[in-house]
Amino acid sequence: MKLNHNFEYAVSPVIGVLLMLVVTIIIAAIVSGFAGGLTGGADKIPKATISGEYIQNGYMSVSHTGGDSLSTRNTRLVVRLSNEFGDVDYMSWDVNKTVITNTSSATPGSANAWVKTGGVTGIGVWKPGETMYVPAAGLPYIQTTSVSQTYWLNNTANLGKSFWIELYDVSGKMIAKTQAKITS
Repeated sequence: MKLNHNFEYAVSPVIGVLLMLVVTIIIAAIVSGFAGGLTGGADKIPKATISGEYIQNGYMSVSHTGGDSLSTRNTRLVVRLSNEFGDVDYMSWDVNKTVITNTSSATPGSANAWVKTGGVTGIGVWKPGETMYVPAAGLPYIQTTSVSQTYWLNNTANLGKSFWIELYDVSGKMIAKTQAKITS
């Protein structure tokens, strides 16, 4: 009697079903990621590094020391008092774009401002390496609401104190922040 040994090696049907299930799940995850916007679609928030100073009876300067170029139309400059002024976490002001200029002696609202008088864009882009100013004529417009003189940046009693200069995009996300000193 002659025995015929034919062996066929095959993957078990259970293993085959599991492999097909895993592949199906991976494909479903990839399709879901694309359909749900996982791979992009969000606007890029610019990043920048800044420094600043406030010279009483002179000007406030903010230097763009690195990062992305910023659209002045889409950027808000905010001044916020530090704890050196006391419990003032709520005290912050959006700086009017007509008083932000590219020279320390420019007239607010001029062609050298972020926004010219009448609401027309003046300086459209703030590039790394450039410094923007709020000239002496614009200093009273930094703190736009009535607050006690105790909290005024131009109060000589506040010499040496610091405050925050912050940049935000139009959606309210912070671009940069720096601490600045008040000097004479």
